Amino acid sequence: MYRLIVLFVFLSISQSALSDGCKRLVFNKYCLGGNVAELEKEYTPARKRVTGKKTMLAYRSGKDIVVIQGFLGKVMAVTKISKPGSWLNYQNLKGRLAKIHGPGVDESYFPDYADSQSSKATSINLGEGRAKHLWKKEGWKIILLWSDRDSVLLYYIDEGLDKKYRSSNPEGL
Repeated sequence: MYRLIVLFVFLSISQSALSDGCKRLVFNKYCLGGNVAELEKEYTPARKRVTGKKTMLAYRSGKDIVVIQGFLGKVMAVTKISKPGSWLNYQNLKGRLAKIHGPGVDESYFPDYADSQSSKATSINLGEGRAKHLWKKEGWKIILLWSDRDSVLLYYIDEGLDKKYRSSNPEGL
């Protein structure tokens, strides 16, 4: 009975979040396309930075850091920074994402000498390679990236807001 109540409450929260301009509920907490000000009221960030029409909120989530990038008052991207940057951490996240979202597309780059798992990891640690995987969805995407020894990055991006941001700011993020 308790599980049924918890499931009902979770589904109610998820449905109300999704009906409020939310394209995807990320980590059961952050809503792509949702209102940044409401998110900040509900969850006090460890750090906040506002530059023009862009807002960045940083939260601690266990040993990870979650960064919210807002544009025009809406959540444009949710990024989880997981430490350490390692093949095991990358493959673990990739496997969990593939179970939920399907196989995705491998967009990794490695130099010619990197033909084994250990040489690929070495090339990443030397800044010569990167492991990257992409899942495209309707109006949003997921990018999993390991490009340095410090961390693995997991991005959830609202493509419409990202496109608006990039067109209004050609210098990039």
